[in-house]
Amino acid sequence: MKFLEALNIVRPINLLILAFTQILCRFSITNVPFLENLGIHPMLSNSYFALLVLSTLLIAAGGYIINDIADIDIDTVNKPEKVIVNKYISEAMAMKMYMAFSFLGLLLGGILAWHVEMKQLVMLHVMMVAFLFFYANYLKSKLLIGNIVVAFCASFSILIIVFFDLDHVHDMNESQGLVYLGSYAALFCYSFFAFITTLMREIIKDLEDKKGDSDFDCKTVPIVWGDGIAKGIVTGLNLILLLVFSLFILLFVQNQYMKGLVVAVILLIPSLFFQYKLVVAKEKSDYSFLSIVLKVIMILGVSTLIPLYNGDAAMIFSSFFDLIGIQ
Repeated sequence: MKFLEALNIVRPINLLILAFTQILCRFSITNVPFLENLGIHPMLSNSYFALLVLSTLLIAAGGYIINDIADIDIDTVNKPEKVIVNKYISEAMAMKMYMAFSFLGLLLGGILAWHVEMKQLVMLHVMMVAFLFFYANYLKSKLLIGNIVVAFCASFSILIIVFFDLDHVHDMNESQGLVYLGSYAALFCYSFFAFITTLMREIIKDLEDKKGDSDFDCKTVPIVWGDGIAKGIVTGLNLILLLVFSLFILLFVQNQYMKGLVVAVILLIPSLFFQYKLVVAKEKSDYSFLSIVLKVIMILGVSTLIPLYNGDAAMIFSSFFDLIGIQ
């Protein structure tokens, strides 16, 4: 039992969601028969893509560990039942785990950069390790900056696939270029979705942890600007999602693409429910529930890649650009 509790320091559920997301992006966007028929192949074999996923998981696990080490005192106030460091595992052991996971993640990143013959790409892994370290130790208590850094790291776990796996083809014909643009757009849009939802969730968690953060003089949005402004920012971000979902519904209705329509409606409904619960939220338990709802929305959003297989995602996003007037 003690081992299972200690294992939570790397947030195994979150790591599974991260791996699930990257694998879906691989087999619904960058490595599908439809693209290969057009002469667009992924840069990584399945085994090397597995190394990309593993390197991302190791760096993310290291980020969770260093965050828990830096947050021992605050977590004792905000969520004492979830404290792991110095309760199930010593701080010294946690630091050794952080260093080992981060080093292995960087090592695998170097191997991948060498494999694709773009050695400079190892700096992407270095950047992620640095961001997570500085977030945990210096940026977390800074107004809004810490929230944005976490959201960026979450979105970059998808965006990194653009650099390592999406075939960098030149001299494409018109058909290849259209699908290639759609593939790029799909990865960027799912990355943007991860950024927006993670930023929303980080601000909701700040509302949830306001008391403990205030005791330690953290400069979070609810503490500095108040609950109303914090909820207003989350509302604005949610309205962006609702607008995008609505535009996709319009696109799918115009093209009579029922599978896509169902997918968009499935995302729209929980986002509307989230907005209603946000308006009436007042207590810590309300924000805890909203955090769970957002995680469900994240999982649903990523899961939309399942029905959008064999190039559908690329074609849909190409059509989306036509709808909003971007050629």
